[in-house]
Amino acid sequence: NFVYTFYLDPSYVAIVVFAYVLYTMIYKRDLGFILISEIRKTLLKNMREMYFVADDTDRLVDCSDALREKYGIETGLSISDALSKLKRKATLYQNIDKINDKAKDTPYLYTIHKTFSPEAFNVKGTLYLFYDETKFVKLVDKLEYLRSYDEMTGLYNRNHFERSLDTLYKEYDTFGIVVSDINGLKLFNDYFGHKAGDELIIRYSELLKEITKPY
Repeated sequence: NFVYTFYLDPSYVAIVVFAYVLYTMIYKRDLGFILISEIRKTLLKNMREMYFVADDTDRLVDCSDALREKYGIETGLSISDALSKLKRKATLYQNIDKINDKAKDTPYLYTIHKTFSPEAFNVKGTLYLFYDETKFVKLVDKLEYLRSYDEMTGLYNRNHFERSLDTLYKEYDTFGIVVSDINGLKLFNDYFGHKAGDELIIRYSELLKEITKPY
């Protein structure tokens, strides 16, 4: 039998244990941070929405390629500067009913933002998402227009007058609605074609607008 006797210095053991615990904590923390960062990059890269991410000092630390290319947004900007830069080239909104002018020739970006704080990290950040809903806004604007106007002539339609009757009764003691017709329109269409008939209706509507202008 072979017996070897050795002595351990308690302070040495304490240093080794402390170093191991510290290494484990740092390793796990850094590994978690790396995993979170890589997952975030993968998710954001595959999103169809435009986005930017700001840190707890409200400085942009990341943004989508579309924001860089279309609107010149870069990391390092403050949130307020980035939003101001966007507003010069696009209309930002959160409620479509509160858009004052849906006919502007700019992109319409539906905007949402959320503050987040990753677990195990004593930091906060803000994620802004921008959805390009220009086609939807334009469609809603057109539908709202067609509720009250005839698309070809721009005159008020029957639906407008029916919806306005209650208001008219309240605001005026007496009022009248003039109804007119174009005699021989069917015969005109048969001889000259429907395109010419449409042009006749448009010309007639322009005359109506002229004679009903307030003096």
